[in-house]
Amino acid sequence: MKKLVGYLLVEIILLGIVCYFLVQWNQPISNEWIDTTYNTIGFILLIFPIINTIIAYISFSRFTNKYPRNNSIEYCFNPRSSQLGYQGNGNYVIDIKEIEKGIWIAADGQENLKFDMRGCIFPKLYICTYFIRNLHYPVINKNKYPLIKLFKSLELNPYTKYQNVEICFLYRGKIYRRKIVACNKTKTTWLMRLILRSKYYKDFIFGLSVGRIRKTHIKMSEEKYQNSEML
Repeated sequence: MKKLVGYLLVEIILLGIVCYFLVQWNQPISNEWIDTTYNTIGFILLIFPIINTIIAYISFSRFTNKYPRNNSIEYCFNPRSSQLGYQGNGNYVIDIKEIEKGIWIAADGQENLKFDMRGCIFPKLYICTYFIRNLHYPVINKNKYPLIKLFKSLELNPYTKYQNVEICFLYRGKIYRRKIVACNKTKTTWLMRLILRSKYYKDFIFGLSVGRIRKTHIKMSEEKYQNSEML
């Protein structure tokens, strides 16, 4: 956690310095531009933020992949059979309560999901992405979509069971509502997409299987996602 925050702070400082050098950079570029002290420093400062961004993304992904800390059996969600939060006419409101610091429970009498998010800086967003990716699996498999679809907002056709889904977080006397499905389409933010991609960060960073992620259909499940599988 401290490393991630440190990388982000350094990134902000370096970007500021780079902007300053770009504004002040008034020397014409020639074949020997790299030999000047001024331009050499500018070149280094342009490259270093890119490297630092990659390191920050790796740190973010590795941090995210630690969660939830409890066994997956305790938070198993099957969208096809689940009636968790059902309100009628395709509408769902899932109440998730923080029973102690970092421990979140979703229960309605018949189903009970527990998420151990102790130490996580974005527990509510992560839990949202958990439900979103599980809603995506059957759609990706049915339509034979490539894996890249898992990380974006997605129309849930041909499945129309979930028209509107809202997650209601109850914690420390507060209520936070997040709509994750509207009109049969999931809603993701840029941070939620980063969280969803975290299991496959090596493939995105090092380009090991980006072609397969973007073009090849992969039959997905929560087990395969947790193991970063693409077969």
